[in-house]
Amino acid sequence: MHALCLLAEQLGVASKNMPDNLGINSSIKKVYIKLLLFSSTRPHHVSNYELRFVYSELEFWSSLAELHRGNAQGLFAVDPSTNHGTVYAHKGDNHQGHIILDTSHLVAFLKDIIRDNSDRLFSDRASRRVIGDLIKQWGEKLKRRETHIKDQAQLSVTQGFTATLCMLSKTDSFDNFLRLCGQQPPTKITRDPASNE
Repeated sequence: MHALCLLAEQLGVASKNMPDNLGINSSIKKVYIKLLLFSSTRPHHVSNYELRFVYSELEFWSSLAELHRGNAQGLFAVDPSTNHGTVYAHKGDNHQGHIILDTSHLVAFLKDIIRDNSDRLFSDRASRRVIGDLIKQWGEKLKRRETHIKDQAQLSVTQGFTATLCMLSKTDSFDNFLRLCGQQPPTKITRDPASNE
């Protein structure tokens, strides 16, 4: 994705508007910003309905974010030589060759909307919580606050269907598993190599 945007920049077509199959004009740069913004949200904190709303609103919101190169100001940095998404840009770090995503205008816009439309926010298509969460995601560096509990649990790993069935049934062989299920294991037929039958 990063390489395609860089190539479009080199060819001078990154900002050229082109209609999609629905007739909506968009540029490669706008789609790229939209995807970077969407990837920097916390999708596991919102419903699918709210994710669809955010994605559709990004059609306009993406025009409020800016891309810069090098050591410019911005909350997020992208290393185009990798396949990774956005990470927080740290002041003082050398971001030469990185793409910087500046979300300050977008965050100011969302804050204005919350302040001006406190009772009828987006016609109830998104909650104040979602917009507030986006303001936090795109406006400040958040620290993870999850607590990881260390555990000493034993883990059993099996490989293959037969081994899995034996493990789940707590038997030591597939024949015993079949007996446990009320089935007869297949009988083994031994052939005498001297006979031609």
